[in-house]
Amino acid sequence: MKLHRSTLGLAGALTLAAGSSTGLAQTFHESLDSRDWELAYAVRETADGGYVTAGLIYDQQSFRSDFHVVRYDFLGNPVWSVRYGQPNTDDYACSIQQTPDGGFIVSGNTDGFGPDLNVAAIRLDGGGNLIWSWVYQGDGMYEDATGGVTGAQILDSFSDGSAAIVGRKLYQPPAGGLPRQGGQLLRIGNNGVPLFNKLYFAPVPANGNEARAVTFTDIQNGGTAQGFAIVGTISPDREIDPNGLDTDVLVVRAAPNGAVLASRKFGTFESVDNQLLPNSDQGYGIDLGTFNAPVAAPDLVIAARTTPSSVLNESTQFLRLDAALNIKSVRLYSVSSGTMTPGSGAIREVRSDGSVALVGTSFYGDGGATAWMSRVDPNGDPIWDRFYGRDVGPTWGDAVIPPFDSLPTSGFVLAGGFNGFLATGNNPSDVYLLRSDTIGVTGCHEECFNPEVVQPVITKQDIPLTVLDIQGYTLFEGQLQRVIMKPTVFCSGRLCAGDVNNDGVVDFGDFLAFFNGYDTFDLSADLNGDCVVDFGDFLIFFNLYDTGCL
Repeated sequence: MKLHRSTLGLAGALTLAAGSSTGLAQTFHESLDSRDWELAYAVRETADGGYVTAGLIYDQQSFRSDFHVVRYDFLGNPVWSVRYGQPNTDDYACSIQQTPDGGFIVSGNTDGFGPDLNVAAIRLDGGGNLIWSWVYQGDGMYEDATGGVTGAQILDSFSDGSAAIVGRKLYQPPAGGLPRQGGQLLRIGNNGVPLFNKLYFAPVPANGNEARAVTFTDIQNGGTAQGFAIVGTISPDREIDPNGLDTDVLVVRAAPNGAVLASRKFGTFESVDNQLLPNSDQGYGIDLGTFNAPVAAPDLVIAARTTPSSVLNESTQFLRLDAALNIKSVRLYSVSSGTMTPGSGAIREVRSDGSVALVGTSFYGDGGATAWMSRVDPNGDPIWDRFYGRDVGPTWGDAVIPPFDSLPTSGFVLAGGFNGFLATGNNPSDVYLLRSDTIGVTGCHEECFNPEVVQPVITKQDIPLTVLDIQGYTLFEGQLQRVIMKPTVFCSGRLCAGDVNNDGVVDFGDFLAFFNGYDTFDLSADLNGDCVVDFGDFLIFFNLYDTGCL
């Protein structure tokens, strides 16, 4: 696995255009470049100040994907990289949390247990080794899977190592009728055993035209009664209203046992020819806003995607609610002649001042994808905007975090994917991790993620909003079947392929270790990641041995 890296220490003042502030922070950027397609959908800071990302790695020979987890130290240096999945299936990780023992719990999806997608979770120790894996197959009749329109399935963990996963499920109601899509809340213990599995269906009015399909996208633990804050999307049920386009953001507060405490949907409108036309609004991310609100009943800050009725240019919506789900502020951000959509881990509050970081992907200009990050004040008014791109191709922004040490000198960590250095006709993507300073500057040069000189202008506007309380949820306990997911062999996890014996030094010991593996066809000698020990690995080893894996 080829590694491109640039690191800066604590720098002096970094100055932008006139009128901008300066920021002091440790900055770096990292990219893991391989022959496979890689994306990071989630990033978290670890207890020791390092970082971890979760996403997918797509094998361009087998045309299948696996869970992909990469661990970094506090400077952004990769420590280990692992992949887990089923042979001949598509598996991908969408969220990750560190557990109290220093390990990790990862949630995602798999299509290997039918029908369609199923929820999957794995538990890793601090070194990336598998402790357990589960697939939660549901009733075996309909999809029991992903959360969110991006395919993301977001997970929040607890102090005892248990976790809560949200998503969506197609389900046949016991009373009969058409299958319905409900939001799913799955609570699992620290051994993966389900504690409960709740399915939430919006009521069907008598006319049948407003029946709603529900998807849960993101979840936070805490707040009122130490329950859950959940965001998602509520939309017309296509089986009943196939032409319905008026999707809305759905916010649910649930008790620790899953009982609904409050729920509201929020929909925006566009004024066209003196008429208010409903937009399509979809909830992506949620975080607790504790800076200007009590910890016991925090505000909620939400990122959503808005598609106007008259045009297809998508925008990003910011919504701040109090603990009772009353609106405190709402903003819409867009770029001219392009799109601006949130990522899967799109929004996080900066605990030190109540500002909020948002991240996503923008298509503008020549149509190439560019990662964007914005910092807004607690009301959603922009402080600064940054667009990050690479000369080698499109860049996607999926997840952002302010580091734990959220002081004035701390920056932001952004993860996603970009078209990599080994780009071929198949256009592979590589994982990147970057840390900016407090004003979004990375400080790197040449082929790296510095903000672009020419940036589209983000316009901010207030938008009319409708609010409706959702009453009368139909709540089912979901049926779950336990299935063990068998991990595939990870043939290319070594960050320095020349260091065969993993002692951190490329020396004669690696020479002996490689030839021992080569003679016995042991996969420790598979350096090109094709799961075959052959002459190709022989050539690669001597090239890396000669260069010291630099």
